[in-house]
Amino acid sequence: MLVALLTYPDITFQDLPMYIPQEVYDHMLVGLRFPRYGHVCNLSIHPRHRKPIAVEMTTLQQDAREIAGEDMYSFLLPPSHQQDAFQELAVYLECRRMEIKVTHVKEDALRFLTFSKIDAEKVQQLLNVSDFRGIETALNDMYNTLPTEEQADLFWLIHWLDRNDLKYDYIRNEMK
Repeated sequence: MLVALLTYPDITFQDLPMYIPQEVYDHMLVGLRFPRYGHVCNLSIHPRHRKPIAVEMTTLQQDAREIAGEDMYSFLLPPSHQQDAFQELAVYLECRRMEIKVTHVKEDALRFLTFSKIDAEKVQQLLNVSDFRGIETALNDMYNTLPTEEQADLFWLIHWLDRNDLKYDYIRNEMK
């Protein structure tokens, strides 16, 4: 179950039987004292609705991350020197994945750009650090050593990903 929770961080309790043995799931239902019906007495209840409908697993997911020695971690990186418009460069790290969100105003539209599914372990190797906090420190140090014209570029971190052949998925949203 630990592997399933770390591999699929957004998994729901109802989806667990697809990733763990059904016997383990059944044992959890009994141990957690969830009602389980072998037959349906009420005709208004569909026969397939015999397992819990809504269960939140946040503490279980947090426990799995702690056991694995991995926390969720996020931080902001320095934006460009153009202070006349709203802009933000944020990094989110979770379950060996890194996500970068760039928010800025361009052509009278607020743009939200997301660069996701970045291999955080490769980033750690390239930066020669051992944990997520090390990534933050190394990226801030890297930013401070950039020439002024590169510091002015809000996408300096994305350029670094490209130079190091780190793959990512890209999503762009905007509000006018």
